[in-house]
Amino acid sequence: RCYIRFIRKVNEKKGAEGQEETRKAFDFMLSYV
Repeated sequence: RCYIRFIRKVNEKKGAEGQEETRKAFDFMLSYV
């Protein structure tokens, strides 16, 4: 569920900041799983 929301947020944010946040969130998800 959170994963889908995360993807939607990433799709909404497209740019340098969005990419950086996506990277952080992705690493967080990997460590979380």
